[in-house]
Amino acid sequence: AMFCIMRSTVTYDRVRSGGESDDTVMMPTSIHCVFHENLPAYGEIFASAADQPRHVWMNHLHWRMQPIHVWLRWNGVDRLFLGSTGHGGQDALDGLIQELQRHQHSTLIAVDGPSGPPHEVKRGALDLSLATGLPLIGISFQYEHFLRAPGWDGKYYPMPFSRVQIKEGGPIYVTGENYEESRELLRQDLVFARK
Repeated sequence: AMFCIMRSTVTYDRVRSGGESDDTVMMPTSIHCVFHENLPAYGEIFASAADQPRHVWMNHLHWRMQPIHVWLRWNGVDRLFLGSTGHGGQDALDGLIQELQRHQHSTLIAVDGPSGPPHEVKRGALDLSLATGLPLIGISFQYEHFLRAPGWDGKYYPMPFSRVQIKEGGPIYVTGENYEESRELLRQDLVFARK
């Protein structure tokens, strides 16, 4: 119900790297990166957007996630690779990498997930970029009016009839030589929502 309300009553404004506002330019296939707190808004805008490449995602295998898995498939995620540490996680990651190496899909990484600490850019997205050759796109959100859920990440839920501004950073191509620089550039692209 919350996602239906968000979809029908919240206004989203997308701002691309450099400050230009543009809802029509297609992102290249890429690894979209967000903070875990922004997953609800990301799902509403990008997973089902007609102007974006199709998505494949890796997601937690836990039975509590099944409603989310159904929602993701319904909203444009072509394939889910299910697994986590100790529960098929390496097989899921290998499948995701093979799919992304075809450069026909994008994916999403919550860079501080699955359990924090919040706003810490971990290695996962950087390593996935190295393995696939796909660029990282940092996506951040600024909310006009919102509620925050309890939990380590304090997920943002925009209030009905409010506005959310979304900033998409430029592509970051990770190499062994620029690994730490790429981490810092990505972190900078993700802090917009915290102003």
